[in-house]
Amino acid sequence: MIMSDRNRKDVIIKAALAIITSDGAGKLSFDTLAERTGFTKSGILYHFPTKHALLQALVNYAYAPFFVLYARLVTDQQPHAGRTVLGYIRALNEGCGEGADTYAAVTAIVSEQPVLLDVHRNLYRTVRQDIIADGGDFAEQWAIIATLDGLWFDDMARLYSITSQERQQIVDHCLRQAHQLTGQPADVRL
Repeated sequence: MIMSDRNRKDVIIKAALAIITSDGAGKLSFDTLAERTGFTKSGILYHFPTKHALLQALVNYAYAPFFVLYARLVTDQQPHAGRTVLGYIRALNEGCGEGADTYAAVTAIVSEQPVLLDVHRNLYRTVRQDIIADGGDFAEQWAIIATLDGLWFDDMARLYSITSQERQQIVDHCLRQAHQLTGQPADVRL
């Protein structure tokens, strides 16, 4: 069976993430990828001519599903206080791509090449602009997002020793706070 370029790229990206997850970011090389995928090194270089290009593709692969979902959930509504926060909560709840191991691998990548964080910086610029456009209490809305990001980071790094029930209580609290900003009923639980 002949594999499309898109499928080859996906195989390479998933293999790179697996290498980083199992062996660490320092073990990722084009030679290791060739061994893992069965592709030639030149075949991998055709799709990702530099290691930076490969690493950027890994970051995009991990975070693009969240960004697309967030944008859809926020832009589907007219601006109003709390719109951005509710969209952010729903996007985190409905799915963030590949899961905690993938995000941990990507964090290892960006710790070595901080320029790859530009995709995150752009998201937070957008979120900030969306909150400002929505109106309402900026600090309250940003605090909710920061709390949720803390939980997301914990899912990945397992820093805190909170239970899933405690985590859900925090998410529910953030959701109630967000609904208070909109004036909508807070009986919706994610």
